[in-house]
Amino acid sequence: MEKAKNKSMNHFNYRDRNYRPIFDIVDRRWGSQMSSPLYSTAYILNSTRLFTSADPTEALTMHMVGFIDVLERMIPDRGELDKISTLLDFYTKSEGIFSRDIVIRHRTMKLPTNWWATYEVDPKRKDPALKKLAMKILGLTCSASGCERNWSTFEAISLE
Repeated sequence: MEKAKNKSMNHFNYRDRNYRPIFDIVDRRWGSQMSSPLYSTAYILNSTRLFTSADPTEALTMHMVGFIDVLERMIPDRGELDKISTLLDFYTKSEGIFSRDIVIRHRTMKLPTNWWATYEVDPKRKDPALKKLAMKILGLTCSASGCERNWSTFEAISLE
């Protein structure tokens, strides 16, 4: 979003009065998205975001309530919830396969869905519960429907 804003400011020759009304709308809509449980879940499961944040432990703490909200809504089976919780520990603490150098390096080199598709969560048990959840959530957050709604809003804004 910051890159898009910088390009917009450049396009408007850094004239605040030309881009400020648009930015205000974007910030309002963007802010409401950032506080949603789905965003928190995607943030945790996006290895690039979680592990490159200034303090991954703090980021994990900040987003955990939203993550749990989504889990409880999406996964009704308590056994499955317990599996995901256990596997989440391996992921967030970089243990097991998540401690391997190539897996750590690829956190920022691969798209999040490709990263999850590449690395089996628990090769010994072959339990893909967390991997399946990550693929589902990260696939949802990449869909175009939210963008299409935003563009509809942008089209209604008059710049003159």
